[in-house]
Amino acid sequence: MVCMTEHLDTTDTGVWRIRTASGSWYLLDLELRTLTRLRSAAAPEPDFAGLEAAQLRRDGEQLDLHSVVACRVGQRAVFVIQVRGDSSVVTVRDTSPVREIIALSGPPGGL
Repeated sequence: MVCMTEHLDTTDTGVWRIRTASGSWYLLDLELRTLTRLRSAAAPEPDFAGLEAAQLRRDGEQLDLHSVVACRVGQRAVFVIQVRGDSSVVTVRDTSPVREIIALSGPPGGL
């Protein structure tokens, strides 16, 4: 059985795969506090089909996660992450609309 949820926040636990309308996947590990973006991992929705998914700095790399500002199906997710080597500078990254949030492991906290 696939465990899905409608939203996540910083207080939740577990490891999650978030699929966005552009076809990107975000692997969100709330135990290790990391975020990995996999660009164009799935087919984009029709509204995004003619557009190339943006290539973002350090795509495919596991990045330190500071917080989950927003992550809800039907809305853009917003994460605060550490992209640069300078720990005093954080990056706010938002996504195309979230289409599904699936648990990959661990007990889904906050459900």
